[in-house]
Amino acid sequence: GGRHIMACGQQVMLNVIEHGLSIQAAISAPRIDPVTEVTTYDDRIDADVVERLEAMGHRMVPVALEQDPYTWDFAQPTGVMLDEEGVLRAGADPWVRAEARGF
Repeated sequence: GGRHIMACGQQVMLNVIEHGLSIQAAISAPRIDPVTEVTTYDDRIDADVVERLEAMGHRMVPVALEQDPYTWDFAQPTGVMLDEEGVLRAGADPWVRAEARGF
């Protein structure tokens, strides 16, 4: 948990604010986890991005979340947000058993 949650939360939040994604799309989008000596990344990340990060000195390790999400120290986010119409929308990590609800 702990340190992985911070990196995940920032990426989900940026996906919503900067890229205009819904909460579910933001949570489902590929992420990286840069909080240990290696940078683990969802293997859906574009190869060009991985190459650029490696060129900066990051040790990159791919993770196939859809195959075995519990093997890696990736955060497993859920979220609720208020959309433009004032409706609560929820999202949950698609790779694990989870649900999110807003009331």
